[in-house]
Amino acid sequence: LEELIPEGHLVRVVNKIIDGIEMDSFLENYKGGGTSSYHPKMMLKLIVYAYVDKIYTSRRIAKALRENVNYMWLGENNRPASCKVKC
Repeated sequence: LEELIPEGHLVRVVNKIIDGIEMDSFLENYKGGGTSSYHPKMMLKLIVYAYVDKIYTSRRIAKALRENVNYMWLGENNRPASCKVKC
């Protein structure tokens, strides 16, 4: 998927900005585990990008993760169900 996203594309900008956010104190409380646990930083990237892309519902975000290469790339090919994506 990497080669399908042009340099400077908005999805890359969102990815870089979120990667630059210091989240250590937040992540200290993240336990992980469970049946379908997704990393909080990846989920934050998806929600921020979706809002910038004018997608506001969890079902539409879940659909974009299945159909849109930008979301697939940002979500690292994870496909959380809509019940996992709470906006």
